[in-house]
Amino acid sequence: MTPEPPTPTPRRKRRYLRWLGVLLLGYFAYAGWKAYDYRAAVKEAQALWWSVITSSPLDDIKEDWHAAFRMNTWTKTRRTLHIVHQQGLTGHESLILRLNPQAIHILTYQSPLNFSLLKHLPDLRHLSIERSPEMTDANMDQIAELTELKALFIIECPRLTHLNPFIGLKKLEEMFVLGSPLVPAKDIEAFKAAHPNTAFNLPQ
Repeated sequence: MTPEPPTPTPRRKRRYLRWLGVLLLGYFAYAGWKAYDYRAAVKEAQALWWSVITSSPLDDIKEDWHAAFRMNTWTKTRRTLHIVHQQGLTGHESLILRLNPQAIHILTYQSPLNFSLLKHLPDLRHLSIERSPEMTDANMDQIAELTELKALFIIECPRLTHLNPFIGLKKLEEMFVLGSPLVPAKDIEAFKAAHPNTAFNLPQ
């Protein structure tokens, strides 16, 4: 007969419970600190006239309880950062990392931006750049490092002249380019060939 494993002694049980309590306390303390830091980061962003939109699955479920049974309810974008006018990224790298947005929308920015810091955002999936005439190919090339992007919208950025950097974004599900007349037709065809399953609207 196989001998039964020894029964833990009361002292060992107390030790296990003690360590479990310490781990749970540490987890809740960390979660509480992260929540506090995020709220503080949102206030800092608002002071820069940035807009931070945060929602949870419960918001959708309150409106329609059927939403609880839809996958999109639990996976769609929840933290969106809107950067408008002259409030750029430089000098605010730490703040953006604390906000850790899933989507960034840059609107009407008059100077080139450095997108390289965005590769340090683990949850970034959507990037939209709109009405920013000073964006150059060099700026756009940095987007090639954002390999987890699922959606990329470039609207009225007339200095964009090629789509080559975006071909390597293998996880793109949506690509929208409007108001970039210098992009050649061969780049459009190359992108289409590399992303046959990507929903796109590209200049013709």
